[in-house]
Amino acid sequence: MSDYTTCAVYYRMSIGAMKNRGNVQALEAEEREKMNVLIAKAKEVGIDEFGDEAFMEEMFQDEWEAVLAEMTDQINRNYANFSRIKYKYKNRCEAMLAGLGG
Repeated sequence: MSDYTTCAVYYRMSIGAMKNRGNVQALEAEEREKMNVLIAKAKEVGIDEFGDEAFMEEMFQDEWEAVLAEMTDQINRNYANFSRIKYKYKNRCEAMLAGLGG
């Protein structure tokens, strides 16, 4: 669940960076779709992992918040610094999505 959640947060941060740069909504929508696919997969895997949907939701939320805080720190709370996390996560998250058929 953790890897899917991490990549979902990466795409959430990508959306924030696009909004910061004033990019068109079509690009944001594409990133949002990627994020939503990964959230759904994280939760699917989480149910298999934890067996209980309520507990999985709690674990997902905890993981989301931790990863979001970490990435926010990595960009120094400034989306202009998005490239700091882009180079770390982009290729592996795109490969993960490709493996899902997305």
